[in-house]
Amino acid sequence: MKTTRLVYGALVLAALAVPRPALAARDYSRGNIQAVDWGVMQIAIRTPQGGVLTYKVNRNASVKFTDCPECFPNPTLKDLVPPMYVHFEFEDLDVDEIQSFDVKEIGNAPRRVTPGSATTPAPLPGGASLRICTSTPPGTPSRSIAAVARSIAPSSTGPSSRWYSTR
Repeated sequence: MKTTRLVYGALVLAALAVPRPALAARDYSRGNIQAVDWGVMQIAIRTPQGGVLTYKVNRNASVKFTDCPECFPNPTLKDLVPPMYVHFEFEDLDVDEIQSFDVKEIGNAPRRVTPGSATTPAPLPGGASLRICTSTPPGTPSRSIAAVARSIAPSSTGPSSRWYSTR
């Protein structure tokens, strides 16, 4: 009987001593994306307090765009770029792993689709290309891109027919 109690007591102590698997608590945070590295599935985010934290990202993390959802149809992790402002949900483990993103502000990050433009622009005649310079001297009248495209023609006075001038 004494042996049974010792064995039973030892089993109870062993059961209590075995560590339980950690239950991951979900936590929320927000900040500006500083850098992404999808090769190792990590993202660096500047917190509202000014610090930069690096998080692991779950490969199946969901992405939602609250700001301009029409700019990113079927969003993926590849759409997340600096300096977007995001709210995110992560599992609070030894290494925090983000499970979902909600992009609240796109900022000056490139958009996949320009809002309101369902059509692609028509190519220039003759396969010509157009370079748009945004710095113009003060007092220079502005012209629309379509007007500039119509006024471009091969120049016969230039050193070669591949040079173009505006009329």
